[in-house]
Amino acid sequence: MGRKGRDGPAGPYAYPDSWYTDVHTDLIALRRVWRQAGLRVLEQGDALARQAGVAAEPALLELDGQRISRVIVNDAAWWRADLVVAGTHGRQGIEHLRPGSVAEAVARTASRSVLLVRGGASRA
Repeated sequence: MGRKGRDGPAGPYAYPDSWYTDVHTDLIALRRVWRQAGLRVLEQGDALARQAGVAAEPALLELDGQRISRVIVNDAAWWRADLVVAGTHGRQGIEHLRPGSVAEAVARTASRSVLLVRGGASRA
């Protein structure tokens, strides 16, 4: 019998031989689905920008273990972006102080100008 660790009880554990392979395959498939969905969103956004006469250079960024805000800030610097536009949830008051806001972290750490756009309620 093992002793309890930070992440739960320690061994002994028995997993089927295929456990790691199955989980790894599922994660690869999930990542592929997320990537395809992200590319569709970028295509839609690019089409809207073109309709509005705005030249955009959409890019799908991959995290590779980094914080989302750091990846965005680094990419904006690499592209020498004039402006970074980030959407927010529009929280106010105490909810605004909740940690984890990607848009807020980008605004705090970017060396470029940042425009925060508050998300609105969906319209019926």
